Amino acid sequence: MFDEEDWEVFSNVSSE
Repeated sequence: MFDEEDWEVFSNVSSE
C-alpha cells in the first residue's frame, strides 16, 4: 500500500 506522499515520489521516479 502507498500513501499519497509516497505515491507522488514513486510516480515521479517512474516518470523519469
